[in-house]
Amino acid sequence: PGVAAQGRFALYGADRATLEASPGAPVRGFDQRVELATDASALPADIAARHAWRGAGVQLAVADAAAVDRLVTAQVLIVQEDAAGRVQQATHLQWAGHHDDRFAAAEAENGLGAHTDGAATTFRLFAPGAQAVSVCLYDTAQAPARRRAELARDPATGIWSATEPADLHGRFYTYLVDVAVRGVGLVRNRVTDPYAVGLSADSKRAAVLDLDRPDTRPEGW
Repeated sequence: PGVAAQGRFALYGADRATLEASPGAPVRGFDQRVELATDASALPADIAARHAWRGAGVQLAVADAAAVDRLVTAQVLIVQEDAAGRVQQATHLQWAGHHDDRFAAAEAENGLGAHTDGAATTFRLFAPGAQAVSVCLYDTAQAPARRRAELARDPATGIWSATEPADLHGRFYTYLVDVAVRGVGLVRNRVTDPYAVGLSADSKRAAVLDLDRPDTRPEGW
């Protein structure tokens, strides 16, 4: 908003959040560059309505959707440059609108979290911006991790998943999530599951619970 359609525009991405964009100098520390074109056409009505809060300014378009896909897990800047490639101004992206459309298939998924069928336990997490996700498994709320398993990402939904060939009802877990953090680098966060049905004391670990088991139903439940 408020930016004139002058010079040239591009998206820059860095997998390890190493971007440097100083006015008067070329962008440094990038892994990818995606050219943007100015676009004077009217936005589709539904997109204009969803983003009605935006101010007037230059409208940009990218022709290669696959190139944008490769930026989803990186640190990303949108940069206005002069003809020599020197930064005039730059800002970080707000991905929410893109993710709503690109990963809309995730809306139909109702199996997020940890689920066990008595023979195997499946972990599923929606994290389209993560570079890697793994699950740490614990026998109790205080015991050290006994195993770490990598989750695989579904490119259509942004959902990460893994299946352990065991009934883990009553056990505990956390996720390790690798994300690019601007000004810091590639960060590994240990987090609980936002879809968990139970947590240990002080919300330190998520619990694998089958709510249909007798031991999860107090008398009179």
